[in-house]
Amino acid sequence: MDTPALARTPVSLCLHYKKSIMDRSKIALFIDVENLTHWLKNNGPDLLITELSAIGQLIVRRAYGNWGNPCVQGFQSELNRLGFELIHNFHPVSKKNSSDIQLTIDVIDYAHNLPGIQWFVLATGDSDFSPLFRKLREMGKEVIGVGPRSPLSESVKTSCSKYLYTGTEHTASKKELRSNTDDAMDLAEKILRAADQTLPLSTLKNGMLSVDSAFNERDLGYRSFIDFLKAIDSIEVTQDGKNKSWTATLKGSDPAGEAREGNLQDSLVRSYERLLRKKQWRLTSSKALNEVYQLARHHPQQSKERITEEARKHSQMLTSVEINKALIILVRSKVLRVSGFSDAGEKLWSIAPELNLARTVDAAMLSRLFSACRENGTKIEKAALRDLLYGKYDDNALEQLIEQASALQEKAEA
Repeated sequence: MDTPALARTPVSLCLHYKKSIMDRSKIALFIDVENLTHWLKNNGPDLLITELSAIGQLIVRRAYGNWGNPCVQGFQSELNRLGFELIHNFHPVSKKNSSDIQLTIDVIDYAHNLPGIQWFVLATGDSDFSPLFRKLREMGKEVIGVGPRSPLSESVKTSCSKYLYTGTEHTASKKELRSNTDDAMDLAEKILRAADQTLPLSTLKNGMLSVDSAFNERDLGYRSFIDFLKAIDSIEVTQDGKNKSWTATLKGSDPAGEAREGNLQDSLVRSYERLLRKKQWRLTSSKALNEVYQLARHHPQQSKERITEEARKHSQMLTSVEINKALIILVRSKVLRVSGFSDAGEKLWSIAPELNLARTVDAAMLSRLFSACRENGTKIEKAALRDLLYGKYDDNALEQLIEQASALQEKAEA
């Protein structure tokens, strides 16, 4: 006689639960406490553990630091509550962090001795752990890096499966957020164009993460990856009626003038940004543009490579991508011009004298936008234009700027 289903249920649920636990990916988490004190103060580890729970089972939790240091002593209780093993590292030399070496040794030890661990999460701050990340990837492990946004993190994240910004040291401006969104949308389009076929959303997102491991649609203001893709007019997102899976493909044309969203002005701004991208004009933040401009102004007669190198050295926040976009804008606005040649024949660049940076850049940008709008049959709305501009203009000044941009457009097309 068969056992009634109700009688089997508790045992079945128990076995199913145990099996699901066994099947989940194993994760090891390592934190270099002294490099991430601000992140710890803002409940960083707790939030990270919550995010990691969606990936698998966290079986190793280790936090490294000199626990005799008053700056980190206050974190012990909370880390202990979260289940971390606290690893003490005494620093015999002032300002030298021996935790980096101990953490590296332990990570490799766990990777060799516990092969079941598939994910290694390293919250390490500004230390350059790229060789360790690459070694773990060579061993077939998935690596998540955690740290503040900085030029160093931009180079480290290429060695990770995914990179998470601690997010407490930097708040993106509206223009910077639009620039980051523009980059992400461009990346999605490039991957679909290279694939030349319809892709499942999971495949598309994995492709984006393989190029930019820090990509996260929520950081750009979207609730889901589907919402992010639906905001890109050149991409069509569809759901298979049979298995309910979602796919994405490039549309035959880019209806840049379409208003997908309820807010017409926001939709026009996004359309303008995409049209500018077609004209090889990539947006960047006012901060990046001003910093690179000031650096080039105070260091004339330099190659682009030298300007980029100096910008990386002087700025703790600008990434190589931001610096490069700022340089391109300065060159295409004719703010940065060739002023000579080195002995090796390399172009040397200097800032054009006596100009208004914001107005010059805005006029050059609008001239390209007007050309793209005419080609695509997209209307020009002054209110939407203001959101793109670097400068602040009253109605009269905006009219003059539009006239200047229109004259530049006519000259370029003559």
